[in-house]
Amino acid sequence: MVFRWRDYRHGNASRQMSLDPDEFIRRFLIHSLPDGFHRIRHYGFLANGCRRARLATIRQLLPVTEGEFGEPTDDAPLVARLPRFDPAVCPCCGGALLRDNQGENSATI
Repeated sequence: MVFRWRDYRHGNASRQMSLDPDEFIRRFLIHSLPDGFHRIRHYGFLANGCRRARLATIRQLLPVTEGEFGEPTDDAPLVARLPRFDPAVCPCCGGALLRDNQGENSATI
């Protein structure tokens, strides 16, 4: 199977490629999704063609002081305030959780 395509890296040249039918179908089906799935694509300032320039402009416009996000912070006080979760205790009734041999929660006592 021979098909034509545009090579944008080399001056928008028109080229031909020969592929086996199985390889052509494999490459084509990479781009198709099953029903119910949504293709992820970046729009707006995250679009690939203008991402660097727009992100640089956004960083200039945001009121962020130098070093605000670059410095590591001590998260110990924040971690101390987080609620404790014990994986061996049922969050609903407080009973002990039994585990089956796959390690998944199977029952409570």
